[in-house]
Amino acid sequence: MSRLATRGFTLLETLVVIVLLGVLLGMATLVAGPSTGRQARDQATGLLQVLHAAREAAVLDGREYGLLFRPDSYRLLRLQPDGWQPVAPLRSAGSLRWTLAQGGLPVALGPEQDVPQVWLLTSDEYSPFELQLEADGKPLVAIIGDGLNEPAWHE
Repeated sequence: MSRLATRGFTLLETLVVIVLLGVLLGMATLVAGPSTGRQARDQATGLLQVLHAAREAAVLDGREYGLLFRPDSYRLLRLQPDGWQPVAPLRSAGSLRWTLAQGGLPVALGPEQDVPQVWLLTSDEYSPFELQLEADGKPLVAIIGDGLNEPAWHE
Protein backbone atom coordinates (compact mmCIF):
# COMPACT_ATOMS: atom_id res chain seq x y z
CA MET A 1 0.00 0.00 0.00
CA SER A 2 1.07 3.47 -0.64
CA ARG A 3 1.50 5.96 2.12
CA LEU A 4 -1.52 7.97 0.93
CA ALA A 5 -3.90 5.00 1.24
CA THR A 6 -3.19 4.51 4.97
CA ARG A 7 -4.13 8.01 6.11
CA GLY A 8 -7.39 8.72 8.02
CA PHE A 9 -9.90 6.43 9.73
CA THR A 10 -12.02 3.71 8.27
CA LEU A 11 -15.80 3.92 8.40
CA LEU A 12 -15.89 1.11 10.97
CA GLU A 13 -13.47 2.92 13.29
CA THR A 14 -15.54 6.08 13.05
CA LEU A 15 -18.76 4.21 13.85
CA VAL A 16 -17.18 2.52 16.88
CA VAL A 17 -16.08 5.91 18.24
CA ILE A 18 -19.60 7.35 17.72
CA VAL A 19 -21.19 4.39 19.54
CA LEU A 20 -18.75 4.71 22.44
CA LEU A 21 -19.47 8.43 22.73
CA GLY A 22 -23.21 7.70 22.77
CA VAL A 23 -22.82 5.14 25.55
CA LEU A 24 -20.66 7.52 27.61
CA LEU A 25 -23.16 10.38 27.19
CA GLY A 26 -26.01 8.09 28.20
CA MET A 27 -24.16 7.01 31.33
CA ALA A 28 -23.34 10.63 32.18
CA THR A 29 -27.02 11.55 31.88
CA LEU A 30 -27.98 8.80 34.32
CA VAL A 31 -25.28 9.79 36.79
CA ALA A 32 -26.13 13.50 36.56
CA GLY A 33 -29.20 12.93 38.71
CA PRO A 34 -32.93 12.94 38.35
CA SER A 35 -34.56 15.29 35.92
CA THR A 36 -37.76 17.11 36.82
CA GLY A 37 -39.64 14.89 34.38
CA ARG A 38 -38.38 11.77 36.12
CA GLN A 39 -39.16 13.28 39.52
CA ALA A 40 -42.72 14.03 38.39
CA ARG A 41 -43.22 10.47 37.10
CA ASP A 42 -41.89 9.06 40.38
CA GLN A 43 -44.20 11.33 42.40
CA ALA A 44 -47.21 10.35 40.27
CA THR A 45 -46.43 6.65 40.63
CA GLY A 46 -46.02 7.01 44.40
CA LEU A 47 -49.29 8.91 44.75
CA LEU A 48 -51.17 6.31 42.71
CA GLN A 49 -49.79 3.58 44.99
CA VAL A 50 -50.97 5.51 48.07
CA LEU A 51 -54.41 6.03 46.50
CA HIS A 52 -54.75 2.36 45.65
CA ALA A 53 -53.70 1.22 49.13
CA ALA A 54 -55.96 3.78 50.84
CA ARG A 55 -58.98 2.76 48.72
CA GLU A 56 -58.44 -0.86 49.74
CA ALA A 57 -57.97 0.11 53.39
CA ALA A 58 -61.17 2.20 53.35
CA VAL A 59 -63.20 -0.76 52.12
CA LEU A 60 -61.53 -3.34 54.38
CA ASP A 61 -61.43 -1.16 57.54
CA GLY A 62 -64.83 0.41 56.98
CA ARG A 63 -63.33 3.89 57.56
CA GLU A 64 -62.99 6.95 55.38
CA TYR A 65 -59.56 8.11 54.33
CA GLY A 66 -58.51 11.34 52.69
CA LEU A 67 -55.61 12.98 50.91
CA LEU A 68 -54.62 16.44 52.05
CA PHE A 69 -52.63 18.36 49.43
CA ARG A 70 -50.38 21.31 49.95
CA PRO A 71 -48.50 23.02 47.11
CA ASP A 72 -45.31 21.08 47.86
CA SER A 73 -46.54 17.91 49.63
CA TYR A 74 -49.44 15.63 50.49
CA ARG A 75 -50.50 13.48 53.43
CA LEU A 76 -52.83 10.54 53.98
CA LEU A 77 -55.42 11.07 56.74
CA ARG A 78 -58.05 8.83 58.36
CA LEU A 79 -61.38 10.02 59.73
CA GLN A 80 -61.55 9.33 63.48
CA PRO A 81 -64.36 10.22 65.90
CA ASP A 82 -62.38 13.33 66.90
CA GLY A 83 -61.65 14.43 63.29
CA TRP A 84 -59.07 13.80 60.62
CA GLN A 85 -55.84 12.27 61.90
CA PRO A 86 -52.60 11.71 59.95
CA VAL A 87 -51.85 8.12 58.97
CA ALA A 88 -48.46 8.86 57.45
CA PRO A 89 -45.98 11.75 57.43
CA LEU A 90 -46.05 14.44 54.78
CA ARG A 91 -44.71 13.28 51.43
CA SER A 92 -42.72 16.08 49.87
CA ALA A 93 -42.81 16.79 46.14
CA GLY A 94 -39.34 18.31 46.31
CA SER A 95 -38.97 21.18 43.87
CA LEU A 96 -42.26 20.29 42.16
CA ARG A 97 -45.61 21.88 42.94
CA TRP A 98 -49.10 20.33 43.10
CA THR A 99 -52.16 22.01 41.65
CA LEU A 100 -55.63 20.55 42.18
CA ALA A 101 -58.95 20.98 40.41
CA GLN A 102 -62.28 19.39 41.27
CA GLY A 103 -65.30 19.69 39.04
CA GLY A 104 -63.22 21.78 36.64
CA LEU A 105 -62.58 24.45 39.29
CA PRO A 106 -59.17 25.10 40.88
CA VAL A 107 -58.86 24.28 44.57
CA ALA A 108 -56.71 26.47 46.81
CA LEU A 109 -53.93 24.50 48.52
CA GLY A 110 -52.66 26.14 51.66
CA PRO A 111 -50.78 25.29 54.84
CA GLU A 112 -53.80 26.18 57.01
CA GLN A 113 -55.95 23.47 55.41
CA ASP A 114 -56.61 20.47 57.69
CA VAL A 115 -59.51 18.76 55.87
CA PRO A 116 -58.53 16.54 52.95
CA GLN A 117 -59.53 17.60 49.46
CA VAL A 118 -59.82 14.03 48.12
CA TRP A 119 -61.96 11.61 50.14
CA LEU A 120 -61.71 7.82 49.85
CA LEU A 121 -64.99 6.28 50.94
CA THR A 122 -65.89 2.83 52.31
CA SER A 123 -67.99 2.26 49.18
CA ASP A 124 -64.75 2.21 47.09
CA GLU A 125 -65.61 5.59 45.61
CA TYR A 126 -63.53 8.72 45.92
CA SER A 127 -63.77 12.43 45.16
CA PRO A 128 -63.12 13.09 41.46
CA PHE A 129 -60.02 15.20 40.93
CA GLU A 130 -57.46 16.49 38.48
CA LEU A 131 -53.97 16.92 39.89
CA GLN A 132 -50.98 18.38 38.13
CA LEU A 133 -47.35 18.38 39.05
CA GLU A 134 -45.57 21.49 37.84
CA ALA A 135 -42.03 22.78 37.76
CA ASP A 136 -41.51 26.50 37.24
CA GLY A 137 -45.17 26.88 36.26
CA LYS A 138 -44.88 24.28 33.51
CA PRO A 139 -47.17 21.21 33.86
CA LEU A 140 -45.24 17.93 33.75
CA VAL A 141 -47.67 15.20 34.82
CA ALA A 142 -51.45 15.10 35.23
CA ILE A 143 -53.22 12.60 37.48
CA ILE A 144 -56.93 12.23 36.84
CA GLY A 145 -59.48 10.28 38.87
CA ASP A 146 -63.17 10.08 37.95
CA GLY A 147 -64.32 8.87 41.37
CA LEU A 148 -65.01 5.26 40.39
CA ASN A 149 -62.21 3.79 38.27
CA GLU A 150 -58.53 3.62 39.13
CA PRO A 151 -56.90 7.05 38.76
CA ALA A 152 -54.28 7.31 36.02
CA TRP A 153 -51.51 9.69 35.10
CA HIS A 154 -50.23 11.00 31.80
CA GLU A 155 -47.61 13.46 30.64
